[in-house]
Amino acid sequence: MLSDEKPKNIFEPASQPDKTSEEAKDLSFEEMFDKCSQFHEKIANEVDSQLQRVKLTPSKIRSYLSHPQNFSQKDWRIVSAQQEKNQAMLDSLIHKIGHAEKKERKKKIKKKKIVTRRKWIKMD
Repeated sequence: MLSDEKPKNIFEPASQPDKTSEEAKDLSFEEMFDKCSQFHEKIANEVDSQLQRVKLTPSKIRSYLSHPQNFSQKDWRIVSAQQEKNQAMLDSLIHKIGHAEKKERKKKIKKKKIVTRRKWIKMD
């Protein structure tokens, strides 16, 4: 028989009360960044432990997702479309980062100043 209880959130301790939006507004950027970093680490650790429990590695998952015989034709079209979309997004991000780095390097290079005319050699 199914119970009427809500599923337990494995990422939040049960004893911790929910934060209100006013409390969240009071947090500084650094505090929010630290909380997000901690949450990210918690998720990464949970994913790693679950993968170890079922004896999977990221390379096995990539290998499974890269072969069309593991999917129906309809599912493979969806998977390949999502892969193409993700690759396009990554390519655009890499392009933007590279473009920003080039701009930053150009700013760092100081242009040579033209010497004032009085120091030029006169050509009579």
